[in-house]
Amino acid sequence: MTKVIQTSEKTFNKKIKAQVIELMPKAKKAIRSHVAGVGYVYFIKDEQNNTLGKVFKEVNNGMKFYIN
Repeated sequence: MTKVIQTSEKTFNKKIKAQVIELMPKAKKAIRSHVAGVGYVYFIKDEQNNTLGKVFKEVNNGMKFYIN
């Protein structure tokens, strides 16, 4: 089941990083990749490079989390 969380933050800053660690305690790194039609997406990965979730900016809405 995918969990979706919407925030009001406009950038991937310290507050977003703190939320990532709070929501996904196994997170070890965030890899930024450009996705066509969406923009930059931060893929949150664990030690074995499994994707735990992703964070991206929605137009005029802030950052959105998708947690697997």
